[in-house]
Amino acid sequence: EELGGLPPIKMHCSALAADALNEAIYSYLTERGREIPPTLVRRHEHIAKEIASLEERYKAFADKEEAKE
Repeated sequence: EELGGLPPIKMHCSALAADALNEAIYSYLTERGREIPPTLVRRHEHIAKEIASLEERYKAFADKEEAKE
């Protein structure tokens, strides 16, 4: 805000980075059998749904790319 906002593409990159960090923390805690805060569980579930949705949406494209290999 102090800089007058970010361009939309930068906001998207920031959101992806935050999601990646959340997933890394979730993975770290899970692998070590540690307690996962409820907010992190909810965020992980939301991210998992988004990933599943994207995989379904782009399945045909991904299948074509794999067939090229």
